Amino acid sequence: MENPTRQRQLEELDQAELCTRILYQARNELYVNMHFLDVSLSSLGFEADWNRNGMACDGAVIYYGPGFLLGLYKKGRAVVNRYYLHTLFHCLFCHLYTRKGREKKMWDLACDIAMESVLDGMYEKCIHVLQSPLRREMYLRLRRFLTGNKNTGASNEEERKVVLTAERVYHALMEMELPKRRMEQLEAEFHVDDHDLWEQEPDPSAAMTRQNQWNDNRERMQTQMETMGAEEESENEQSLLDSIQVENEEEPFELMLANAVRIRGIIDRVDRLSDGSLGVVDYKSSHNTFDIQKFYNGLNPQLVTYMQALRDKKIKSESDKIFGAMYLHMQEPKVDLSSVATTEKILENLSKELRYRGLFLEDEKGYLSNGNYHLNDSVYTQEELDILLAYNQKLFLQAAEQIKQGHFLINPYSEDGKTVKGDQLKAITRFEADRHMPYARKWFKLPRKDRRQGFLSLMQEEEEKDDL
Repeated sequence: MENPTRQRQLEELDQAELCTRILYQARNELYVNMHFLDVSLSSLGFEADWNRNGMACDGAVIYYGPGFLLGLYKKGRAVVNRYYLHTLFHCLFCHLYTRKGREKKMWDLACDIAMESVLDGMYEKCIHVLQSPLRREMYLRLRRFLTGNKNTGASNEEERKVVLTAERVYHALMEMELPKRRMEQLEAEFHVDDHDLWEQEPDPSAAMTRQNQWNDNRERMQTQMETMGAEEESENEQSLLDSIQVENEEEPFELMLANAVRIRGIIDRVDRLSDGSLGVVDYKSSHNTFDIQKFYNGLNPQLVTYMQALRDKKIKSESDKIFGAMYLHMQEPKVDLSSVATTEKILENLSKELRYRGLFLEDEKGYLSNGNYHLNDSVYTQEELDILLAYNQKLFLQAAEQIKQGHFLINPYSEDGKTVKGDQLKAITRFEADRHMPYARKWFKLPRKDRRQGFLSLMQEEEEKDDL
């Protein structure tokens, strides 16, 4: 009599082998129709998971339930191809690593909607499925929301130009506050693969390495599509190229200071002016600007750090320039109608709210005078920017040295010597002003009219002392 356990194992092996053949067939068909996917397609392996009723990916392997995959195949090869490509696109756009504190369930839905919108815009027979009315209506609604025409809608041409990235879809969904039933309908409509393996890499450095590899794959694919697109590829993949071009605006960096301190981060966007100079854009949910007094006291280093990272990564010759580093407020601007007299004033105030604010290079001022940049007291010479960059490096190296020596004092700044800012300090650090004020650092201040030049002079003096 044949052993039932042995029989089951043989059946499972047969199913796994059949599923592997199905996935290889999907990979080959996708490659034949989209050559630019060659490296990315070969970057993922396959593994059967008998406890899974679906598909999932950890950035290196696609895990599938054999019964689920065989069920997909019965629906047609195009369905399997689409599932495969959807999962691959999550990796290419680094959705597995870039949630950044966003609400998980909403982020999962936003990522699925973004990737399905790319697939629906790729008119390839090998992945084509009919769009449901719910899907078409949701794409239209999101694009109208993102163009700012929530009620009347934008022109067809304007709407078509809107790329539905995961970050944009997430922002729109959070602002829309859709009813629970509607959200459940969207989750059922756009769900493709499971996301339970995202952010599960136990080694952060391994996760960063894998993310960098996918970033490289995406940039390589963009170059390939742009280079050979006019000759070999049709407009069928334009939605994918548009998404890649937007996604590649994000710029991961690793900055090494004095061969002693390594700083890693992600710049939200890198802009390029018509003269080729580059600028850093950091998205914010509230109003921010560069405050040189805070910077001198060690509290506002972000923009200067990003400038240094961009300079080290992108600037290859003396003719290359960085025109600035700036914040962009991403929330919808609000205007108090009681404070304005005319419609023109409303538009003017709205425009002011949406200006870029930060640090700008004086040599590039001519390219920035179109009203989109807040230049008042924000324009610096190259020599002044160099002072800020040198001082910023000094602050990081000093902090690193303190950490290496084991000094972890809870010593926030105090402006008046009696109180410290931040309601969260007591709850998190147990710092109590009446008991621990001697440990607080004094906030160094200068009069407003002398502030900028005064702090620049102090920074330069400190740099000259260090050089002695």
